[in-house]
Amino acid sequence: MSLLLSLATPSFGQGGSGKPTKQPRKESSNRRAVIDHDNDADDPDLPGFRGLRIEKEDYLRRRSEHIRVLRGLDSVEELNLKNPRELAVEEMQDQQNRQRIKRQLDANNQWTVIESATEPGVWKELGPAPIPNGQTTRISTPVSGRVTTIAVHPANPDIVYVGTAQGGLYRSLNGGESWRQLMDSAKSLAIGAIAISPSNTSTIWVGTGEASFSCSSFFGVGLYRIEDADTDSPKLYGPFNRDGNNNDIFSYRSIGEILVHPTDPNTIFVASASGIAGMGCEAPVGAPIRGLYRSTNAMSPNPKFSPVTISGVNDLSITDMIFEPQNPNKMVISVRGTSFEGGGIYKTNNAISPNPVFTRTLTLGANGTRVRASLSANKIGNTVTIYAATGESGTGACATYRQHGQLRVSTDSGETWSSPIGSANGFCGAQCSYDIAVAVAPDNANNVLLGGSANSICSGVLKRATNGSNFSASDVGLHADTHAIAYAPSNPSVVYTGNDGGVWRSTDGGINWTSLNKSGFNATQFMSLALHPSDPNFTIGGTQDNGTQWLRPDGTFVRADFGDGGYAQIDQNAKDSTVVTMYHTYFNAPGAVVGFARVTHTGDAQDYGWEFFGCGGTPNGIGCYDSAVQFYAPMAIGPGNPNSLYFGTDRLYRSSDRGENMAIVSQQFLAGAAITAIGISPQNDKVRIVGLETGKVYRTMNGFPTLEDVTGPIPAYHITRAVIDPKDVNTAYVTLSGFGLASGQHIWKTSNLNALNPTWKPMGTGVPDVPVNAFVVDPENSYNLYAGTDIGIFSSTDGGLNWASFGTGLPVVAVFDMAIHNPARILRIATHGRGLWETSIGLNSPPPPPPPPADNPIGPTGLTATAVSTTQVDLKWNDNSENETGFIIERCQGAGCSNFSMIAEPGINRTTYSDTGLALATTYSYRVKAYNGAGNSDYSNIATVSTASPPQTQFVLTATTQNASQIYLSWNIPPNNVLGFRIDRCVGAPCTNFTPLVVLGASVSTYIDSGLPSGVTHNYRITAITNNDTIVSNVASATTLANPGAPSNLVAETISPSQIRLKWVDNSSNEVGFRIERCLGAGCGNFSQIALVGTDTTEIIDIGLVANTTYNYRVLAFNGTGVSAYSNIATATTLFINGIPAVPSNLRLVFASSNRIDVAWDDNSENEMWFELVHQIRGERYGRVIYLSPNTTFFSTTGLNRLTTYYYRIRACNSNGCSPYSAEIPATTK
Repeated sequence: MSLLLSLATPSFGQGGSGKPTKQPRKESSNRRAVIDHDNDADDPDLPGFRGLRIEKEDYLRRRSEHIRVLRGLDSVEELNLKNPRELAVEEMQDQQNRQRIKRQLDANNQWTVIESATEPGVWKELGPAPIPNGQTTRISTPVSGRVTTIAVHPANPDIVYVGTAQGGLYRSLNGGESWRQLMDSAKSLAIGAIAISPSNTSTIWVGTGEASFSCSSFFGVGLYRIEDADTDSPKLYGPFNRDGNNNDIFSYRSIGEILVHPTDPNTIFVASASGIAGMGCEAPVGAPIRGLYRSTNAMSPNPKFSPVTISGVNDLSITDMIFEPQNPNKMVISVRGTSFEGGGIYKTNNAISPNPVFTRTLTLGANGTRVRASLSANKIGNTVTIYAATGESGTGACATYRQHGQLRVSTDSGETWSSPIGSANGFCGAQCSYDIAVAVAPDNANNVLLGGSANSICSGVLKRATNGSNFSASDVGLHADTHAIAYAPSNPSVVYTGNDGGVWRSTDGGINWTSLNKSGFNATQFMSLALHPSDPNFTIGGTQDNGTQWLRPDGTFVRADFGDGGYAQIDQNAKDSTVVTMYHTYFNAPGAVVGFARVTHTGDAQDYGWEFFGCGGTPNGIGCYDSAVQFYAPMAIGPGNPNSLYFGTDRLYRSSDRGENMAIVSQQFLAGAAITAIGISPQNDKVRIVGLETGKVYRTMNGFPTLEDVTGPIPAYHITRAVIDPKDVNTAYVTLSGFGLASGQHIWKTSNLNALNPTWKPMGTGVPDVPVNAFVVDPENSYNLYAGTDIGIFSSTDGGLNWASFGTGLPVVAVFDMAIHNPARILRIATHGRGLWETSIGLNSPPPPPPPPADNPIGPTGLTATAVSTTQVDLKWNDNSENETGFIIERCQGAGCSNFSMIAEPGINRTTYSDTGLALATTYSYRVKAYNGAGNSDYSNIATVSTASPPQTQFVLTATTQNASQIYLSWNIPPNNVLGFRIDRCVGAPCTNFTPLVVLGASVSTYIDSGLPSGVTHNYRITAITNNDTIVSNVASATTLANPGAPSNLVAETISPSQIRLKWVDNSSNEVGFRIERCLGAGCGNFSQIALVGTDTTEIIDIGLVANTTYNYRVLAFNGTGVSAYSNIATATTLFINGIPAVPSNLRLVFASSNRIDVAWDDNSENEMWFELVHQIRGERYGRVIYLSPNTTFFSTTGLNRLTTYYYRIRACNSNGCSPYSAEIPATTK
C-alpha cells in the first residue's frame, strides 16, 4: 500500500474538482501548504477540498475492494460448473415465470379484479437520463455512467452499439439522438466487447464481463448473439460459454474483444481476460483458463469454443486483438503479463488455420509489471499501420510523477514496432489497466485519437494527432477516464468515444464533441439514495464517478456535488423542499479523508456549496487515524429534531447538532475492522445495532457506549445492512454479502433484540445465494419486507418466512440501496448501473397477518444429556417433526426440579446443543420442545446430569494473558484444610525447569504475574500445602502479547523540491499501524511525529517540505500492546528552487459572453509550480480559487451569471511560497 501525505490539494483547470471547505482547516505553522504534483486535475473521483489526500492508485484499490465486498466476492474461492450469480439469476427467473403463470391463470379465470398491495408492482425507470451538468473538461456537458465498448455499423455511421459497465447494451439508429436497450433480459449487464458480423451486419456478438481489471468491473457469463439487431424486433440468444466437452470456459471471466471473420459468420475469435474476485482483485480459484478462443459454428443454436494455443502464453488475459483489414489470416493480439510470463504483442499470419502460429513481436512487462495494451489498425494500399497504446512506464518527468502510458506504431502489419512516441508519454496516468484506448482513422494513418485518464501532469482524457506523432488535448466537454474510441468505417469524420461519464460523438474527426447522454441512455452507478419526508420526488444519491445526484421536486435530475458519491441522508424534519438538511460522503481513507459533507439549504446543493466535516475538513470529533473505515463509510439517522446523525469507522459516532460535533458512542469494536452497517430505531434513539465487515453484530438498548456482541449464529460474512423494525424496537434484521451461504442465510431476524442473548434466525428462504445489499421494512406493515440483491429485488409478505422476486420490468442489475416514501407508498431503489427505479407498493391499510401453520409440530424424543467437562453439558434429541420453525431448550438446577427457564432457541432441524459456562459438580435438568406459527409441541423427556468435579488429588489452575507484560492465574481451593499455596513457573514452550515464584495465603485463589517480557510463553503449576500432604495442580500455559516487529530498510528518496518518498520493510504481522517521525537537518535528533498510517503500509510520500532542506526520518510499528523498536534512520534532501515566483503581469480580458469570461496574463517566472486565479463578485465572502498548471497563460471561466461583473486577480506559487497578487481587473458578462 502507498499513501500520499499532503496538506493542500489544488486542482488544475476548468472542470477540476478542487474545492475548499467553507471554514478551511488550520494547519500547523511548520507545514507549508503546497501543491501536490500528482494532482489529478480534472479527475471527478477526487474532490480537492481536503487537507490530506490519497494517492489515485490507493484510491482505486480501496474503491474496488469496497465494490468487490458488496458483490460478495470475498467469499468466492472454489467455483461450481456455473458461477453462483448465474445460478441465482436462474432461480430468480424461475420464480418470475411462476408468478407470470399465476397472473395469467388469475386473469383467465377472471378472479383477480384489483391487484392488492402484495401483488408485484411494475418498475418504472427514473433516470438520470442524463445528468445534465456532468463533471467534464472545461465545459459541463450531460453524462450518464461508464461506457466500456463501442461498435459502429460498417456502412452506416448513425447505427452504433454501446456497451456499459453494468447497464447493458444500447443501440441507436440515428447517431445517438435516441437509444434502445437490447439486453434487459440477459443474465449479465456488464459488457466487455461488441462485434458486428461483417457479412451479416444485422447480427452482433456481445461479450459480457468488463475487462477493465478493477474490482468495480463485473465479471460475465459468456457471449450473447443478437440477430436482427438493427431492426424493430431484435432477438437475443445466449449466454454461450461452453467448449466441446461442455465445460464452462467464460463464466467468471471478462471478454475484451471479439473478431468475426469478414466472410464466414461461423468463425469468430474471443479474447478472454480476468474476471475480478477475491482479495487483491485476483481471479477466483478454479475460474476457466484465460486466453484466445475460437468457434467455427458460431451461428448454430449452441456454438462451441476451443482454445487457440499461443506458444509461451499460459492462462493470461488477452486484452485486445485485430485482424489486418481485409485479411483475417493476419491477426495481432495483446497479452497482459510480465515479460517472463509472455506479456506483449503477438502476430500470426495463419489465424484461420487449425493451428495458427503466433510470434511475439513486442515484449512488454520487462519490469515485472503486467502491462495492458490496446490496438488499432488501418490499411492504405498495401501499407498496414497499427498503433499500440500500452501501459508501459512513463519517462522523464512523467516517470517522476508515476504517470504511465506509451504509444508505439508499426507500419509493417505488426512485425516491428517503433520506439515510444514522445508526445503520448504518460497519457493514461496511474491507471493504464483501467482506462486506455486508441483509434486510427480508417482512411488516414496519421489521424489518431488516444484516450487515457483524467488530465494531469502527463495524462489526458483524450488526445489527437493529425501527423501520427504530435498529440494535443481534444477533450472539451468530455468526462475523465476513456475506455473506448470508434471511428465510423464508412465516414471517418464521425467518431464515438466512451468514458466513465457515458458516450460522445464527433462529426469532425475528434476535434469537437457532442454528448449523446440523453433520454433512453441510463448507465449511472448509484451507491445510495435518501428520500425527502414529504416530497415524493425529492431524492439525493451518491454515484460512482459522477458525483451526488439530486432528483428535484419537479422530477428533473441535477448533479448536486462533485467527486465520487457515497452514502446519503436527508433529515426527516424538513417542512418544505428548500430548507432541507442533507448529508453525503465522498470517500474515506484513514489519515486522508474521514467524514461527510452537509448543506442545510437546497440553494447550497451545488459545487462549492457543501461544507465537509471530519478529518480533512472542519474538525468535528471524527478521528483521522481510527484503525479502519469503509471506503464508502456508512451513515444513519435516528429520531429527534434535528435527526441524530451516526457515522461509522472502527467505532460509532453520533451527533445531535447536524454533524458539527460527533461524539464517540461505542467502544472500538475490533482494531482494523470497520463498521459496515448502522441501524437506529425510529422509535428510540438509544436502541442501536451495528454490523462489521467481519460479520460481528453489536447492540445497545439503552444508549450505553459499550455495545454488546450479539452475533450468535450469524455467519462470519460482511454485514451489509442492519435495520430495526420501525414499529418494534425488539425486532431487527441484518443482511449479508457473499456467496456460498446455506438457504435463507443472507437475511437474519431477531424478535427479542432486548434479550440477554437475542435469538437470530435465518429468514431469507426464497432469496437465492447472492449478496443482499439493501433492506427495508414497510413502515405501515412490518410483515412487508423488501431486499435488494446483486440481481434484483425480492419481497416477503409474511415477516420473512417466505421470499420471492418482486415486480416486473426490472433488469438483472445489482441494487445497492432502497427506501420507502410512505406518504406516496413508493419503493425507490438505487441500482449500480441502471440509475434509479421505483414502483408503487399499494395502499396504506396493511393486510392481515399470514395464517399460521395448520398443525403444531410433533414433540422431540430421546433427549440425552452428557457432561463433557466441569463446565459443559452436551444435549442430543430426535427431531420428529417436519414443520417446526425451531426448538426451545429449557433448564433448571437440581434433580427433580420444576422451575425450568429457556436457555436457547436453536433453529429448524437442529438435534444437538452444547450448554457451556456451567458450575462444576452441579446437577442440571433439561427438556426440549419444538414450535412453529401454530404453537408448541409437547415437551421431550427430562434428562438430568451432573457436571464433573475436579479429581480429589489435584485442583484446576488456569492461566490467561492480560497484556504484553501480565498473565492472570486463577484456581479453585481444594477442601483439604489448605495452609497456603506456592506458585512455580518456568519459561518457554515446553519447559520443565520450574522454580518457585511466590507463596500465597490459604484464602487466595488468583494472582497476576507482572513484569514479563512480551511475546513469551510461561508455564505455571501451583502446590497446595496442607497439614498432611501437598496437592499439585495441572500445568497451565499462557503467552504474553507481543509488540510488533521493528520495520527495517527505511529508504528516503527525494522526489521534488517539496516531496520525499519513504519506503520500508514491514517485519510484523500484528501491527495496527506505523508512526513516522521526522527531524530537520543532517544529524538531528529531535524527532517528532508527522504521520500515522495503517497496517501493511510500506510507503508514504511526505509533501509540503521546504526546498533544499535535509530531513531525517525513522519509523516504528505499533499495536494495542505497545511499539516496536525504531527502524534505521534515513536521510534525504529536497531539491533546490531559487525563491518564490515572480508576479504575473498584464492580466487582461480576452473575451466575454453571457456566461463566459476568458482572461490571459504574462508568465514572468520560470519556477512556478502552479497559478492561483481568483474571481469573485463584490461583496462575496469567498472568491473562487482556480488552480492552474505551470506555464499556463490563459483561462476560460464558464457557467457565469449574465450582466454580472467579476473581479479577477492571479498569483504564481511554488513550494517556497506565492508571489503577490497581480493588479485586479473587472470583467462583465453580457
